[in-house]
This record gives sequence, structure tokens and C-alpha cells, in this order.
Amino acid sequence: MAAATTGQITGVIVGFLPLDGHDSTVHGPALTTRIALVADSPDLLFAIQDDGSAALAAVDVGLNADFVYTHAGNTYTGRSGVELDATTPATTSTFQVSIISLLDRPDNELGANAKWLVRINQHTYAPGNVGVAI
Repeated sequence: MAAATTGQITGVIVGFLPLDGHDSTVHGPALTTRIALVADSPDLLFAIQDDGSAALAAVDVGLNADFVYTHAGNTYTGRSGVELDATTPATTSTFQVSIISLLDRPDNELGANAKWLVRINQHTYAPGNVGVAI
């Protein structure tokens, strides 16, 4: 997936099955043959942190937003460097995800770098989405 594009997204890689003697299920060097495990249902919700570039508020729930790549992924933990672009929430139908809610957990609150639940808005397996999330 690419930041701020109109291309569709099939899902999120959640792990790998090793092939060719490579035993890592999190990260492998370039050109390592592995099978990617992809969470690809258009109904899945994903947790994502916003990039802190703006203050998202409760009124942003239901809007669409794009991703931003704030840093390279972590090769030890397998965590992505993708964050929610806090400057983009709008009704724009081509934005990559729909903001569903603030992630409900004790260490999370509105403010910079809050965690959000999102659904892929431009999903390969879903009929065309228009406007805001429903």
C-alpha cells in the first residue's frame, strides 16, 4: 500500500510462513521466499496510531483518512511504520481508511498519537465506497 494514493488495499500482513529454510515468521531479508498471511476481510477493524501531526477529535469519527509512513518498520517486532495521517480526515471517498472510533483501552485518550480503530475504505473485495463510513 502507498501513502495518500487512490489504489485499493487487500489487507494487512499479520505474519509469514517460512520457506526455503528461513525460520523467521516476522521479518526476512529481501528476496526471501515466504508465504504472507494477510487479514483480508473488508469487514475487519484495525488498530492504528495517529501521527500526532494534528489533534484528532471525536468529531473525526466516521470520516476517512490516509496513511503516512513515519518511519521504517521494525525488523525485530514486525511492527509497521505506518500511522494514520491526522491532517487528512474528511469525507473524501478515495482516502484509504474510515475512522470507526477511538481505541477503547486504559492507556489511550484523545490527543497526539492516539490509537484509533479503522476499516479499510478502499478495499479490493468490497464494492465501491463513497463518502464517509456507515
